[in-house]
Amino acid sequence: MKLYGVAFSPYAQRCLMVARAKGHDLALLPPPPDGDWRSPAYRAINPLAKLPCLDDGGFILPESGPIADYLDAVLPGPSLWPADPRARARAAFAARMVDVEIGPGVSMLLGHALFGMGGGDAVARAMRRVMRGLGAIAHFRDAAARWAQGDRFGHADAALMPMLAVCDRFGDPAAIRADPGLAAYRDRALGSDAGRRMAGEMAASFDAFLARPLAARGRIGQ
Repeated sequence: MKLYGVAFSPYAQRCLMVARAKGHDLALLPPPPDGDWRSPAYRAINPLAKLPCLDDGGFILPESGPIADYLDAVLPGPSLWPADPRARARAAFAARMVDVEIGPGVSMLLGHALFGMGGGDAVARAMRRVMRGLGAIAHFRDAAARWAQGDRFGHADAALMPMLAVCDRFGDPAAIRADPGLAAYRDRALGSDAGRRMAGEMAASFDAFLARPLAARGRIGQ
C-alpha cells in the first residue's frame, strides 16, 4: 500500500494520520517518474493529475476524503468515526467544512507562499475563507471535547490538524487564537504526539521545497 503525494500537503497528511491512528505507516512516494504530477506516467495512474492518490495493490483511489474512509475500513482496529449517529454526523460535518471552506482557503495560502500567487491581499482573503469554516465547526462543536468531535482522535482531526499547521506557518495564527475554544483545540491537537509528528514532517518538506528556485518547483517530489 502506497500513497502518492508530498509531505507538506495537508491532504496527504490527512491520509497518513488516519493510517497511523490505525497502526499502519503508509509509504509516501512522489508521483512517477520524477515527481511531476502532470506527467503522462502519473496521469495514467490518476487522470485527474491530483495528489494524494492511493495505490493498494493496484486498486487506485484519488482524493483524501475517500482515501481516509477506505483506510479506516480496511486497516484493523476500531473505526475513527464515532459510533453514535449524531456524533458521527457532526464529525462528518467538520470534515466537510475542511473540504469546502477551510481547504480552499489553505490552498490559497499555499499558492501564495509556494508560487507567489494571489497578490498582496492573498493571506487576508484566504484567512477569511478559513475562518468561515472554522467558525462553523466551532459553532457545533462541544467546547469541552478533547478532540474535534469527542474524546478520541478521529476523521475530523485528521482533516483539520494539517490545515491548522499550514495556517500557523503561512496564514494568520492570531485569527485562530482570537477564539478561545479554537485556540485550546489547536494547542492540544498540534501538541499531541500525532500533531508534532505531522507538523514536523510538513515543516521539513516546506523548507526543502522553498529552498528551490521558483522555476524548479514544478516537480514536487524531487
